[in-house]
Amino acid sequence: MDLNEFSTQLAIQLASLSPVQRISFGLDICKRLYPDYLEFFQEYQWGDPEVLKRSIDYITYAMNDEVDDQLVNGLMDELDLVIPDTEEFGDFLTSYAINAACAVWELLEYLLDQDQTHLMHISSMITDTIDFKLQEKDNTLTADELSSHPTIIAEWTLQLEQAK
Repeated sequence: MDLNEFSTQLAIQLASLSPVQRISFGLDICKRLYPDYLEFFQEYQWGDPEVLKRSIDYITYAMNDEVDDQLVNGLMDELDLVIPDTEEFGDFLTSYAINAACAVWELLEYLLDQDQTHLMHISSMITDTIDFKLQEKDNTLTADELSSHPTIIAEWTLQLEQAK
């Protein structure tokens, strides 16, 4: 399976899910990325993991209830202030933290507009994070080796299973 096949299959499967199942899919990824943001925060003492946690908690609550657009926009404003800048920090930890925060941002956006594209972005963020971590361990891996790496394939398999 290559990236195009994975993306096409994931989009088809996500389209057949209920809104609650889609949110659950995104939440799982956000929760798995959260430790990366926490590690960045502990290393640099910059940002605020509680903003991500509050957002994740609200999304969990809102998936079975009516969405408060004003509250979601407020959480997005708070998130905007704690997304690190690569020019200021510029290492792998920064990239991981950006992906973690942006995944939560995308899921909040999904609550507002129900656009499945946000879920595809969230999927890409965890795959990119895994890709970066693999490159961090071995910077000689080619693009082909990365896209067929067992860790990437395992993530794609997990996502496709969760989107059933």
